[in-house]
Amino acid sequence: MIALLLALTLQGGSWTVRPDRPTVGDTVRLVRTLSAPAGVRARLQPLERSETVEALELPTSGYDEGGVTVQYTVALFAPGRRAVVMPEIELLYPDGRVESVPADSVWVTVTSCGWHRQTNSNTTSRELLTQDPISSLFFPKICPMNPKK
Repeated sequence: MIALLLALTLQGGSWTVRPDRPTVGDTVRLVRTLSAPAGVRARLQPLERSETVEALELPTSGYDEGGVTVQYTVALFAPGRRAVVMPEIELLYPDGRVESVPADSVWVTVTSCGWHRQTNSNTTSRELLTQDPISSLFFPKICPMNPKK
């Protein structure tokens, strides 16, 4: 039990979400740095596809200042707090050892649309769209209108 806790502690880093408050459809980077000596490589598994999360490219990894940095690039297609299930990561050591980092989840809070970011809380979505005619060409297809005042 103590060995397991020590191993988890040495692996370090939790997942970070960039940007930290994405909107529906944004490109989101999920990044984690695992403590490891020089020469260690990561063998990454692809993300499982779901109705709300889709990988935009293959996962990447690289050695960076005392650890292996792993990155998954995704898009999320539903607002709210979403769990993204991250697959197991295998760390490959130069001497042939393989260490498994267990699968886990990263929580991402997705807001509904970028044009909801406004300074006047009394402005409706419909008013925002009429203020920016270019947005009206794209956003109604992605985000529902909010007719309430």
